[in-house]
Amino acid sequence: MNTSGAYQLAYTRKANIFGFLFLAAHLPLLCGVASFNNGSLVTVASVMLILLAGPAMILLQDKSSPLGSIAIAVAAMGTSALAIYVANGMIEAHFEIFVLIALLAVYGRIAPLLTAGATIALHHVLFWLWLPAGIFNYKASFQVVLVHAFFVVLEVVPCCWIALQLGRAIESQSIVLESLKNSADHISSAAAEISSSSLSLAKGASQQAASIEETSASTAEISSKAQKNTEHSKDAADLVSESDANFVRTDASLSQMIKAMDAINESSEKISKIVKVIDQIAFQTNILALNASVEAARAGEAGMGFAVVADEVRSLAQRSAAAAKDTAELITDSITKSKAGMLIVDEVAIAIRSTTKDVAKIKELVIEINSGSRDQSAGISQISQSIQRMEAVTQAAAAASEQAAAATEELTHESEFIREIVQRLTVLSGG
Repeated sequence: MNTSGAYQLAYTRKANIFGFLFLAAHLPLLCGVASFNNGSLVTVASVMLILLAGPAMILLQDKSSPLGSIAIAVAAMGTSALAIYVANGMIEAHFEIFVLIALLAVYGRIAPLLTAGATIALHHVLFWLWLPAGIFNYKASFQVVLVHAFFVVLEVVPCCWIALQLGRAIESQSIVLESLKNSADHISSAAAEISSSSLSLAKGASQQAASIEETSASTAEISSKAQKNTEHSKDAADLVSESDANFVRTDASLSQMIKAMDAINESSEKISKIVKVIDQIAFQTNILALNASVEAARAGEAGMGFAVVADEVRSLAQRSAAAAKDTAELITDSITKSKAGMLIVDEVAIAIRSTTKDVAKIKELVIEINSGSRDQSAGISQISQSIQRMEAVTQAAAAASEQAAAATEELTHESEFIREIVQRLTVLSGG
């Protein structure tokens, strides 16, 4: 039998100790028998101590040693021989041989049984030859010795079979118990690791869930602000569109005003030309009036009335010339101011056209901003939904981790229960 297993070694150790103590218990019994039969107590004690010395030295070194069973087998047959001797060869004392051989089957090995059989056979032959009174209480032939040997063999053979079966059972039991113990240890270790990992995962999942919840709240706030920005950008786009339309209308009005001022300028130039013609007519009228006055003076009294008319005409011509001059100056000033106004209007028109272009560009930018804000709002909404899904998954993971931790704790209890079963089986099986 392979005794390398922990359970098998423990079983062999207990069997060795029990066998040694059982043989040691024979010492007072044999001394009592020797005393009853007037035998030598010193001889009995000395022989018994010599028989026990071999197993004692082996067991002191290693109580689980397989050699211990061999030494105990030899000591057992020696004890049986001593019992027969102190009983003066009484045939009933030979029963001790069969009792001890049967007990040696407890080892689950055939070596102790074969050793015991060979030892007792050698004892019978030697004692029959040199000390027959120490083995039989009557004159026995060698055939009787052979009959005794036959019965020993008849017991040893089935005891060997029983020992082999018991050895296999012990080995199987050792394998089962050690496997259960190792499995319980592995389960306990794995359960501890899983429990630690599950607790860490649950803690991390809880922290992540809290972070995701905060992120979700922040995202919701950002989404609300983005929605407001989208609305504001839409309002700004509407205002810019309205301003652009107003600038377009203003530009059109300026164009019409420029045309009107051009027309006024042309009319002023025409009036200026007419005033110049009036001034020339007044100048010529004045000359004619001077000529008429000269001619009236030459005519004397006959031309006095004509002279008066000529003076009036000249006076009228002078006033007309003065009025024409004033009008020309006013018209010239008006034309100058009109031209200056035209320059200013042109500058304003250029500025308004430039502003109109800028407003158009701003309109395009605002439209793009509005479009980007809508896209951003949609993206943030999608992110918010994704975060909500992540939050749900994280919460599910946290719950699963807690369930795993609970299952691991239950698994730990199961491994402890298996350990208890192994210990109980070990105790019950004598290991």
